[in-house]
Amino acid sequence: MFATLTAAGALVPCPAAVKEFVEPAAVHAASSVESVLLTLPAKLATAAVESSFISTGIAPQEGKPPIVVLHSFDSSCLEWRRVLPRLQGYGLEAYCVDILGWGFTDTRNVRSVNVEAKRE
Repeated sequence: MFATLTAAGALVPCPAAVKEFVEPAAVHAASSVESVLLTLPAKLATAAVESSFISTGIAPQEGKPPIVVLHSFDSSCLEWRRVLPRLQGYGLEAYCVDILGWGFTDTRNVRSVNVEAKRE
């Protein structure tokens, strides 16, 4: 079973479709999904929101800003499953973040996931 370790320390099952993955990069990326608890402005959420991401696991380096990449419409952080290992190979700190309302992000506390909310 694939699961995401949430910021609160709980394991949350990933979407059922993840079980059908056969591509090694997709399987590895799905098993590497992490989450972080975000405090959003009250106009966007009623409480903290768990956002999901995958990363290179490279520690921050002084003088080198991290790379943050976003997926496209109706997708998830897994879109970057083939790029992330290359960034890791270069020793770069990088994060592939799910956009609010897509991917593995929990939206239970989100007021809206419309375009305007995503811009905020």
